[in-house]
Amino acid sequence: MILLSATFGGFFANNHHAKAATQIGVVDNPMGDGSVYVYDAPNGKVISGRTLPNKSEWQVGQRVSVSGSGVWYEIGQNVWINDYVLKVKDAPTTPSQNQNHTTTPTTNNGIVTAGDNAVVYNAINGSATGQTLPAGSQWRYGSQQQTADGSTWYEVGASQWLKVPSTNTPETPNMNPSDQTGISASGIVKISFTGANLRTAPNGQIVSFLNPDTRWKVLAAQRVNGTLWYELGENQWISSTTVVTDLNQANPDVVTVNENNISATLTLTSNANIYNGPAQLGGTSIGRSLLNGTAWHVSRLTTVNGTSWAEVGPNQWLNAHNGQLSY
Repeated sequence: MILLSATFGGFFANNHHAKAATQIGVVDNPMGDGSVYVYDAPNGKVISGRTLPNKSEWQVGQRVSVSGSGVWYEIGQNVWINDYVLKVKDAPTTPSQNQNHTTTPTTNNGIVTAGDNAVVYNAINGSATGQTLPAGSQWRYGSQQQTADGSTWYEVGASQWLKVPSTNTPETPNMNPSDQTGISASGIVKISFTGANLRTAPNGQIVSFLNPDTRWKVLAAQRVNGTLWYELGENQWISSTTVVTDLNQANPDVVTVNENNISATLTLTSNANIYNGPAQLGGTSIGRSLLNGTAWHVSRLTTVNGTSWAEVGPNQWLNAHNGQLSY
């Protein structure tokens, strides 16, 4: 899951309201199959740590048009998404349910607050969809139904139900834990003309000094507060800011760092061409670009000789120097 909806400037204009029960929105990422961000207000700030899967469906509440950035839809309390990545359609008139269980239907639309480990199911007493909602987040529902065990089910999207047990005991989803962020590094670095302090750890105690123009093999890497550090030996680290790259020499020194399964945002400070891979590794421009001021979800970062490339979609890479990375 990779991509993020763009963020634009603008002012509120022409507010329109729609009943939650009559419309649903389908997440439709135009850049691929990645998840998209949601915002705290129309044209507001990205809600950290919360994304919606591509092709998922959600009840739509208010609709607000913002000059210069299109239409924004409210899908939860202070949860908004842009029409760039949400396509609205009519909701089904009959809520989906498992006919093998006794239910008491209610169509009192409103807001439901997710508890801990709030699993989303495809039907009442159905199967988990693989998605959970953040604890404390609030979502607009189109209908609610109570089952024989006293639990209440809330329809927060087409074929997407949230169960609230009568005892309010949080459910434990049967899901694999998320993969931990992986980082690997290899290559040779050349120390810059200033030399480099050798430390026991990133930002650790200085134990030695490496002379300018000396070359060292990189064994591993870490990113600390946005800065890459290279491990040259056991408890021997240097900052990537103390190395130099000379691509004009016959056999340039190359060090490559791959950071996988990360969760970061790249906010562009200039227009950025899209490449099918990092340029230093043979990637070429695909003839498209993304606009200054837009923000994109990054799940993978590759740094080649100090130049970082952010993957924002399948085979879609941006030079991270065109923007600001935040984690």
